[in-house]
Amino acid sequence: MIVGPWVGGIITEHLGWRWIFLLNVPLVLGSIAGVLAFVHLAVRPRGGRVDVAGLVAVVFASSGLVLAATWGGHRYGWGSWQVASALLVAAVAIGVLVLVERRAAHPVLPLDLFRTRSVALSFVVLALAMGAVMTSAINYLPVFLQLVQGRSASSSGLLLLPLLLPAIVVAVLAGRWTTTPARFRPAMVLGTSLLIVASGLLATMTVDTSGWLTASYMVLAGLGVGLLFQTPMVLVQNSVPGGELGAATGAAGFTRMIGAAVGAGALGALFSSTVAAAMPGAVDAASLTPESVAALPATVQATARAAVASGSSALFWVATALAAIALVAALALPRQARS
Repeated sequence: MIVGPWVGGIITEHLGWRWIFLLNVPLVLGSIAGVLAFVHLAVRPRGGRVDVAGLVAVVFASSGLVLAATWGGHRYGWGSWQVASALLVAAVAIGVLVLVERRAAHPVLPLDLFRTRSVALSFVVLALAMGAVMTSAINYLPVFLQLVQGRSASSSGLLLLPLLLPAIVVAVLAGRWTTTPARFRPAMVLGTSLLIVASGLLATMTVDTSGWLTASYMVLAGLGVGLLFQTPMVLVQNSVPGGELGAATGAAGFTRMIGAAVGAGALGALFSSTVAAAMPGAVDAASLTPESVAALPATVQATARAAVASGSSALFWVATALAAIALVAALALPRQARS
């Protein structure tokens, strides 16, 4: 988390963005080799078929949601037939998924999980706070740092440290503190509350906001992220029977990833449309880079930076609202691990 954004920025600036994905290949191969060499677990055979129908339904449901969020406002309008078709596919797939999982002997997504209050509400916190809000911040804060404050791609990755360092430190401390069921709820309430405040402050940034002030807002966001980094996941694991632990953990991780993909896609569309609406007609908002902004005439350059700042503000105001919904879910949690 610390080195990745910085290294990614350096690679993007000097080699090109494709090398980021090529770098992942040896890392993933090394991870697979490590698992094969060092992870030795007892095998507990279980009868029954693999829930192929459930897996297919999950793929179509998640793909439809992600495509709708990605296309809306970017490639097509929100009311276009393409976005409507993607949402229709997602809706039908969700309906099929519910029917299939009711009958599956070993469902990939057990519906009983959603009947446990602490699990269902933790899913909401994961999807919104740790998915949509955190991912949008990590993706679009570097854009603000580069295009508004004039940072390079490599330095903007390094400048995410005020968010990431507190997140890691607090995550470790929170993991040591949440040793009893009664402490999960306060940690999640405080974490989502800090995210609301931090997102609201990030939404107030303008072209005149100093780097130090931006960093202080990021520290606040990092504190909130740290409190939520492990807590909702551990609460899910503590709230289900042992036989459903794997399915619950997988569902929690999947929920966070879907929240990240859909949330970042929708908020990214809002950011892009806001920037495009505020830009002069001769400037392509989608192709803005620190170099292209610096090459613009002074008056157009100021307009471009103001447009990016307004797009960032719109994004973080919506992130504030999403964090507020996550806070409501955290407040509704039972005071013990099980409901």
